[in-house]
Amino acid sequence: MRQYSEIDDPIMNNSLNRFVPRAAIKHVLPRLIMAREAKRHGLRLTLHGPYIEIARGDTALRLSSDHAIYLRDAIRSFDYYVSAVVPLEIDGRRIVDYSTPRYHDVVGFDAYPVLSPSLAEPVVTAAQISTSRGSPRA
Repeated sequence: MRQYSEIDDPIMNNSLNRFVPRAAIKHVLPRLIMAREAKRHGLRLTLHGPYIEIARGDTALRLSSDHAIYLRDAIRSFDYYVSAVVPLEIDGRRIVDYSTPRYHDVVGFDAYPVLSPSLAEPVVTAAQISTSRGSPRA
């Protein structure tokens, strides 16, 4: 079972954003804490100025440096986030780029690309929400 930590608490996350300087969240948090966390999950974490890259083999997930607060979740749920959308193929690498707002082809939703301002989630997440509320009215 996953243990609760203060970083998982939305109230704590808001407090962290409010009281910790943005520069510390963008630069210190990834280097000191998240690089170790990534390594424990078999991932590499690399800072590239405007974005942070989390990679395993030839597959990479990119987040904006402004969204460093989501690193722990992105590391722990790496496969979940990289499987949510069709990756870009660049120089033999599969890159899922959430570092800037962009249109993504969501796996399992072929109607049209979806604009994601930050992280996208798989269609199964929306399906779970829909079924938990009961079937839609006709």
